[in-house]
Amino acid sequence: MKALREKLTYANVIATLALVIAVAGGSALAATRMLPKNSVGTRQIKNHAVTRAKIKIASLGTVPSATAAVHASSADNAVHATSADSAGHATSADSAANAESLGGLRAAAYAKAELEPIHTVGAPGQPGFEGGCANEGGNFGEVGFYRDGFGIVHLVGLASCPTLDATIFTLPPGFRPTVDNLMVVATGETTTGEVAVLPNGEVRTFAGHTPRLFGLTFRAAS
Repeated sequence: MKALREKLTYANVIATLALVIAVAGGSALAATRMLPKNSVGTRQIKNHAVTRAKIKIASLGTVPSATAAVHASSADNAVHATSADSAGHATSADSAANAESLGGLRAAAYAKAELEPIHTVGAPGQPGFEGGCANEGGNFGEVGFYRDGFGIVHLVGLASCPTLDATIFTLPPGFRPTVDNLMVVATGETTTGEVAVLPNGEVRTFAGHTPRLFGLTFRAAS
């Protein structure tokens, strides 16, 4: 060791360092010339040279911007859902309000979609004929009545009465007028007469023996 120390001079150390630097620089330069930057691709890598053990696998966390996008999408969907729900409730409320108020009118103010059936005079559960009157029938149909959706009562049929002045039948409540109604009707091919409908429901003929009731209408009492 003593002999080695005697041989270590400043000049020797500098010379040795210069040699080491020259060799390292040359190797780096050679490596750079042999493998330029971005020159190694799939063609330069031999099969099975890269193995799973040589690759350090790291799990990636959720990208912050992606997380923000997910939150934004969820928030947007929540807003839309709330808006849709509010719109649905508003529509339901509006429908309920209209259904309840019916535009400020009572339900009776609206016409029914279908006409009620004709109430045939003399049928079971219906008013009967009076004063010896009966159905003349035939192509003119049987005597009867019905009320449409607007509260108008319609008389139908052809009656036959033994006298010129008789009560044909009596209308039930709900089908009666508020005042006397006197209407002109045909009694034959060239003759006419009158039929009166009274507030007590009486349908009286002043039109001969066969008053034609079809086409007679009047407004029923509220």
